[in-house]
Amino acid sequence: MSMSMQDLLIIVGCEELPARYVHYSVTKLKNNIITLLKNIEHGDIKTFATPRRIAISIQSVATEAASEEKIVTGPPADRAFVNGEPTKAAMGFARGKGVDVSALQIVEGPRGPVVAVKVQTGGESTVELLQKGIQDAVLKIDFEKSMRWGSGSISWARPLHKLIVLFGNTHIPCRLGNIVSSSNDEGHRLFPTSFAVENVNQWISKMLENKVYVDREQRREVCTQQLNTLCTDLSASIKDWDLLDEVVDLVEFPKTIRCEFPEDLLELPPRLLVEAMKLHQRVFPLYNQADGSLRADFLVITNHPYADQPDVAATIAEGNKRVLTARFYDAKFFFAEDRKKSLLEHGTKLTTMRWVRKGGTVAEKVARLEKMSSTWAPVFESDTSMVQRAALLCKCDLLTQMVYEFTDLQGHVGKLLAEFDGEPQSVSEAVEEHYLPRGAEDDCPSTKEGLTLAFIDRLDSLQQCFSLGLQPKGSSDPLGLRRAANGLVRILLSSNTPL
Repeated sequence: MSMSMQDLLIIVGCEELPARYVHYSVTKLKNNIITLLKNIEHGDIKTFATPRRIAISIQSVATEAASEEKIVTGPPADRAFVNGEPTKAAMGFARGKGVDVSALQIVEGPRGPVVAVKVQTGGESTVELLQKGIQDAVLKIDFEKSMRWGSGSISWARPLHKLIVLFGNTHIPCRLGNIVSSSNDEGHRLFPTSFAVENVNQWISKMLENKVYVDREQRREVCTQQLNTLCTDLSASIKDWDLLDEVVDLVEFPKTIRCEFPEDLLELPPRLLVEAMKLHQRVFPLYNQADGSLRADFLVITNHPYADQPDVAATIAEGNKRVLTARFYDAKFFFAEDRKKSLLEHGTKLTTMRWVRKGGTVAEKVARLEKMSSTWAPVFESDTSMVQRAALLCKCDLLTQMVYEFTDLQGHVGKLLAEFDGEPQSVSEAVEEHYLPRGAEDDCPSTKEGLTLAFIDRLDSLQQCFSLGLQPKGSSDPLGLRRAANGLVRILLSSNTPL
């Protein structure tokens, strides 16, 4: 039977999504739509995602599921009919298949005659499936955090504003909570011209006219090209390309501009400046090509369609400079204050800092690490006295103002303060490295003392938490014990240490 095929385009519009939800939400929507149309023949699927919209285009979607007639067998014939009369077994089988008992027939099965019935499957209408299932396909995306808004009862990552379901040339009327599907979309917030959506290619080109790159990969290429061009012009280089994935999902129409901060702030530890730029402003630090040193300028990818105009660019650059400079001067003050005490003095208050629920204080954990050092240092062929000293100091920076303000610098601040205190290099390195590896992609410690301390820190966490009954349950692992266990294995493999 010939069946007509049409292209399908589904667009969901919303308030700005957090960057981590952009790619995630469109992937989940795609999976949910595939499940919804599982019996419908279709061609290639393409996804589009920006902070304010997620969309799916499916080529050559059948207007209905293919019809098929098949024979379904049931109980043995001698149990279904006695003296020609149907029994409860026959009546139950017929009821389950939605037919009258008179429609049952007897066929030969592998173990003798059985009752059977012809069943018609398929034939579901694509339009009806979409109208019934589109709301669930969108709302069943499970976000880490969801919110409610207005007087509606639905919840999602951010308030939903728009639904467009275009099948062939027809806009399918559907509902999504209080939202009725529409046929018009509009572009960038600063360029909100409305237009009728006619097909996927027209939608992509009209969105670009209205300052939105809906294709995530295209947006990524544009960002990369702009960053590389500016780097060449400035004789600079970028090392922190890991930031690109997040920035791509923060903008709809990327425009990259150069900004700078006062040169005197380069006196601060480089990693502090880099962390602040990346974590707080999502901007790209620049490095000198000659020696790899950090520069006092940086690149920001804006979401402003007119950021290539000098006055707009200057305003954005000044705003970024003010925010970053304020943070840097705060950091300079905190660092100066922290240096007034030795690292060990900072650690005196670890006796008041709780480690985990029912698990005592961080000071008690440090005492256990010191004790474990003598057992484990020989296993990793490290210096026992150095590991013990590093164990004593490794958590002290948790009480510094710097780590309170910039939590990702824990370990690094400890290393810097240990160096100022004149601690041996193997001790200061181990203080920073005992947090490694932080994840599957991270490096392992490079020193033997660092390896030892990283190993015993995780081993102690696992031993104590399991003894307190705090082991992971299902997908829940709030204390990161699975990550700690994986870290143990990676440390042993990377150092080729047999136990």
